[in-house]
Amino acid sequence: MGAAPENKNNIENPRKRWIAIWLIVCSVILVLVFFLGTLVRSPWDGAIENSKTPLVATAVVHEREFEQAEELVRGRVELGTEVQIVPDPVVQERAVVTALMVEPGQSVTSGDLLAKISGQPMFLLTMDFPLYRTITGGDHGDDVFQIQQELKRLGLYSGPVDGVYGIGTADAVGQLYRRNKLEVPSASIEALEAVRGAEQVLADLQKEQSENLPSSESAAKSAKGTHSNRSNAVEYAKRDLEHAKLQAITPLRMEHFWATSSLYATVVKTADVGSILIDAEQPLVTIRAGEVKLTTRVPVSMTESYGLGAQARAVMATDPAVTWGVVVVDVGEFVTESDEFDSRPGRNVTFQFEQIEGLTKETEVVVEPLDSLESEVGLAVPLTALREGNGATYVNVIANQSELTKPTQVPVSVLTVADGFAHVTSETLMVGDTVIVGGK
Repeated sequence: MGAAPENKNNIENPRKRWIAIWLIVCSVILVLVFFLGTLVRSPWDGAIENSKTPLVATAVVHEREFEQAEELVRGRVELGTEVQIVPDPVVQERAVVTALMVEPGQSVTSGDLLAKISGQPMFLLTMDFPLYRTITGGDHGDDVFQIQQELKRLGLYSGPVDGVYGIGTADAVGQLYRRNKLEVPSASIEALEAVRGAEQVLADLQKEQSENLPSSESAAKSAKGTHSNRSNAVEYAKRDLEHAKLQAITPLRMEHFWATSSLYATVVKTADVGSILIDAEQPLVTIRAGEVKLTTRVPVSMTESYGLGAQARAVMATDPAVTWGVVVVDVGEFVTESDEFDSRPGRNVTFQFEQIEGLTKETEVVVEPLDSLESEVGLAVPLTALREGNGATYVNVIANQSELTKPTQVPVSVLTVADGFAHVTSETLMVGDTVIVGGK
């Protein structure tokens, strides 16, 4: 009876040892399985790791062709002052328009024949003030002085500008008529009769002198008084004849000329042929005195395109289909001050219109070069690669496209943009460099 508990303990002890061993082995296996599990890589692990890495887009700097940008050049149209040409009703008994030599839109200048009124010509002449008299031989004054100046400018007069209306000035006036195939006006009947009378007196005195006869009292009186000496009488008669001939030279008839202070003018409208001009409400011709021109401020980048004599195109700002041909007639000095129509530094350039139809004082135009600017090859980077900071423009350059390294900021200057690329210049950026695009 006493041996039963001992056997029972002997049986239970091995069982406990196997259980302990089994637990230990299972624990070791679990540890090994867990350890081996950590060594296994799932395809999703790579995706998880990549999701933690920031995406960086890059581009390679290359060369491409860029068309030079045309900066906007706005212009101001200057039209001058309208002037109505109305024949003097005192001079013309009935002012009938018998011929027109000009039409609306036409440019006219000093010396041009505008029309004929009752068969008589109407010339345009540049003077500082209107004509106030018909000028005949021997007349002198400020009006004669200015007429001589203008005839000399027109290439019709080569004599002295002395303010005295003499034979040379009269001949220049006659050339103006002949140049337009017009009859040269003659002196008054009284002046022509005075010449014939003076010629007769001189002839009588010379005849008496040749016949050695006493000088007749009537002949001597006509030769500036009675002279006891026949030679003196003949000399006086010669002087009288020269004076009479001077007064009988071609006159400058006031009614044949319209004076304007501007060298150039543009015809705005005209009366119809056959019209009877009664008063100022029916002008013969309406002109816009002063040269029609266009003034612009051309920025520095465009000055080479607008040299003296360069042709360009003026485009109506509100309707690009309406254009005018213009030519550069003056290029000013470089200026930096703002004016009423542009604040950019550059040159004030004046253009002359080749035609003026459709222009008004309110016309706003944009000037374009007649020919497109030449293209230029240069460094190109995407617009999204440009960065701004500290008042400068730069791009971020990385050394190796396959390895993300700390980028280097490289300053650039942007010349123009086109098709999503910027044309840049830089002292260090080279073709083939890798730049970061997008992001910040």
